[in-house]
Amino acid sequence: MENGIIDVSSCYSLPNGIITLIANIQQELLKANIRLTETQIQDIIIGKEPVLFEADIKEMIKVMSEEYVENILAKIEEYGFEFRNPTVFTGGGSMQNE
Repeated sequence: MENGIIDVSSCYSLPNGIITLIANIQQELLKANIRLTETQIQDIIIGKEPVLFEADIKEMIKVMSEEYVENILAKIEEYGFEFRNPTVFTGGGSMQNE
């Protein structure tokens, strides 16, 4: 941002949205014959306590989500962006969990 205005020349969009993460999690769960909806997976990711899921399922989703975030941040750094400056993330996957 320059003087409160987005500098589009410094913006970059990665083709790895949250849909990619959800699909990867669903594929991994299908290997164990477990089917979860996108909403169920999103609820687990943001910390809502699921009613019927085993701890190992929640842990697998947590691990895959953390790896996903680490990979996204690494890709951003590969493009030369530095996180020492304020950084704005947008899109559905950029929601902050409080």
